Amino acid sequence: MLREWGSAGRVALIDGEVVGHAIYAPVAYFPGAAGIPTFPPSPDAVLLSTVYVDPSARRGGIGRLPVQGMARDPVKRQINAVEAFGDTRGRTVGCVMPAEFLGRVGFKTQRAHVTTPRMRMDLRSVVTWKSEVELALERLWGAVRPVPAPAPKTTHRTEP
Repeated sequence: MLREWGSAGRVALIDGEVVGHAIYAPVAYFPGAAGIPTFPPSPDAVLLSTVYVDPSARRGGIGRLPVQGMARDPVKRQINAVEAFGDTRGRTVGCVMPAEFLGRVGFKTQRAHVTTPRMRMDLRSVVTWKSEVELALERLWGAVRPVPAPAPKTTHRTEP
């Protein structure tokens, strides 16, 4: 896969230690996904198959980090979206992740299902939103940035 498509994952680090990861690629690399009721993903999307966070690092927003890193990568490859199979019961089995988690990190339901909805993150809106937030923060930072104090005047003395 690395030779044909490239890197298929992102990791989350805390103090240099890997505490989580996300794995994604075109759906052809995940043949087991064909058994999921809401299969197949849209042709313009890659499939997020796994997000894992070490139990000791959960509940701190760490799961969002590899997903955000993953969302930036396909944009560079001209991919429009990332899709994932959610599980409404909160289970993580095979290519299925808790739908609640996917919703918290930016996915919306693409194809509803009682237990395994297919969820989608449109990357064009993610990039636009990210750019708008960065611009707003830049403007805000410029508005509240303290004016630098003038440098103290120094007098040069010449010694005979």
